[in-house]
Amino acid sequence: MTENARVREAVVALGAQNLARVGELLSASHRSLRDDYEVSTPELDRLVELTTGAGALGARLVGGGFGGSIIALAHRGGAKDLGSRVLLSYGGGGRLVAVVP
Repeated sequence: MTENARVREAVVALGAQNLARVGELLSASHRSLRDDYEVSTPELDRLVELTTGAGALGARLVGGGFGGSIIALAHRGGAKDLGSRVLLSYGGGGRLVAVVP
C-alpha cells in the first residue's frame, strides 16, 4: 500500500472516529519508511516500539527521517502519561516536546 493510499484511508478512518485504524495506519507508515525507504534510525524504531508497547494506538517517525522525532496517537487524556512512560523506558536522551489534547 502506498503512503498516499494510507493517507486517504486515514481520512476515512478519522471521519468514522475509528482511531484504532488510524493507529494501525500510522504504524504501517513507520514500517514503510523504515523498510521501503530506509530513512529511520534504530533510535526512532525503538521509540516507536516503546510507544506502542506502552499503549499508543500507533506511532511513526516524522520529518525527513535519518533521526528526529516520532508522533504517536494516544487514548484521550492519556498522552502525558504515555509520554512519561516512554521517556522512562527509553532512558535519557529524549524529551517530551508537546502533548496535544
